[in-house]
This record gives sequence, C-alpha cells and structure tokens, in this order.
Amino acid sequence: MKKSRMEKNGFILKVVAGSVFILLFTLLLSSCGGRYTYYFDNLLKLTRSVYKGQKPSKKSIEDLKKGIKKYKKEVERTVKASEQLGIYYKMLAVKYMDLKMYGEAAKSLEKAIEIYPENPILFYLTGVCCGYMAKAQEDPDNRSHYLNLSEKYYKHALSIDPSYSDALYGLSVLYVFELNKPESAVSLLKSLLVKEKENTDAMFLLARAYYEMSQYERAIEMYNRIEKSAGSKIKKEEAERNKKKVEAEIYGK
Repeated sequence: MKKSRMEKNGFILKVVAGSVFILLFTLLLSSCGGRYTYYFDNLLKLTRSVYKGQKPSKKSIEDLKKGIKKYKKEVERTVKASEQLGIYYKMLAVKYMDLKMYGEAAKSLEKAIEIYPENPILFYLTGVCCGYMAKAQEDPDNRSHYLNLSEKYYKHALSIDPSYSDALYGLSVLYVFELNKPESAVSLLKSLLVKEKENTDAMFLLARAYYEMSQYERAIEMYNRIEKSAGSKIKKEEAERNKKKVEAEIYGK
C-alpha cells in the first residue's frame, strides 16, 4: 500500500528536524568542547517534550537554523568572558591576601568558585582566608565559625584532589594548632610524605602532632629523620633542639 502524501511529508519533516539537532550538537562540541554533551542531551529531551504530539513546522526548523547562526558566536564570547572573569576574581583574591584583607579575598574567591566549582586551588585559598579570619575574632563563637569554615574548604579541596599537597598541609596545621585534633593530622601528613619524602615542614608538623598525642618516641624518630635528610643547617639545628626538649620530658633531663 502506498503511503499518503501527508505521511511522506511528516517523514521528511522528521528527517530534517533530526538533521538540525545533529547540526546543533556538532556546533556545540566544536565551539565549546565535549563538556556540553550533557546540556545538549537535556535540550534534546526538552525539545522533544515541546513537540510531543506535534509535527515540527518548516518555520520552526528555519528559526532554529537562524538562531544557531546568530548566537553561536555570542555563546563563544560569553563562555570566554566567564572564564576570564573567574581568573580575574582569583587574581583579585590573591592581591587581597597579599594586603592581608582576608575577608575581601574570601568574597572574591566565592565568586570565582561560582565559575570554577571544581577548582581545588580556589577552595584551598578560601580555607586559608577563613583560618586567618578566625584568628582575628575575639568572640569564641565567631572564631569557631571561621575555623569550621576553614576545615570545610580544605576538605572540599581534597575531595576534588586527594593528593593536593598544600591542602593536606593546611588542614593538618588547622588540626594541630587550632582545632586540637592532632590525630586527624597524622594520616594527612603521612599521605603528604609519601608523595614528598623530603618535605621537612611536613615532618616537623608530624613530629608536633605526635608530641601533642604524647607519642614522644615517634616524635623523636621524626626529628631524627629531619636531622638526616634536611638540606638546611638551620632546620637540622631546630630538629635537634626540639628532640632534646622531648627527651627532657621523657627522661627528666
């Protein structure tokens, strides 16, 4: 049985509409990369729901073609501008930090995070700012608030990049010196020293964590390690002094 003219026209319209969707998909990928696949899929579902039970008209197809041509460059400009804006917010935050204006730095970093929500450096820097802001608080509740924020941001940075050295060290400092949780710092510092075996700052901090936990022998072992591996004479001497203090507490010397 031959197909009616209406069925043939409907089939042709479906083919044309499908071609337009493929064209839109290709343009999005070529202009902005594969990261837009997710958004295209949702756009496709939305468009299908709009046309459910309807036949796309030639006018709607032509409108789509015109829209693609008109706004493709505008989309590219908008994306590029957003990327640059995120970079500028980060630069502004670093400048504020240089001036010790940590509150303003944190605000700029929050805006940068809105643009780059998966950048661990931004979360790390915000953690640093909150840590400094905690020190400026006279009210214990406010101080606790900023310390908790600092911990949250450091943890978020590590959730994105578990091997991020600065975040591992920063969170460890927070645990040892501010939150009185030296036991929480030990695993972080061990992970850091697996990656950076000669990181003497991490060794000193781990020795301090052991000391705060009354694990004096382990603290002494760490200071011995620093004395053997440190390239700096100053750090060797500091390790020796710290070791003698610990030994004095153990043996009463």
